[in-house]
Amino acid sequence: MFWGFWKYNQNASNYYKAYITKLNATHLDFALQFNNGLTRSYRRNDSVLILDTVPKIKDISINSSVIARQHRHLRYRYRSGIVVDLPSASFVSVKFDDGDTLSVLLKYLRLVNRPGFCVNDI
Repeated sequence: MFWGFWKYNQNASNYYKAYITKLNATHLDFALQFNNGLTRSYRRNDSVLILDTVPKIKDISINSSVIARQHRHLRYRYRSGIVVDLPSASFVSVKFDDGDTLSVLLKYLRLVNRPGFCVNDI
């Protein structure tokens, strides 16, 4: 499973849980896991997918690029940001690209880690 880039909104990138529907030498298509499976198509080397893996605190450092859940009521949407503090073993402080800084539990955070099939030499 992945998080797929959907749109840039209010100075931050929005990501939603997605699954790949088509993958070929030059393009990839994905569908959202909710919202009637809306789809997007991108060039395969576009930075639009992030692996859906909960990180361990030892893998996170200050200034790590992340996506994270910003609002409880928008549980399907993760937004882009960077880690600004590591106050505990179970959560980190994230400064989102829209300027908000919030504490985020690790289970609602993903390091920006692209899948191996999204390469830059196509």
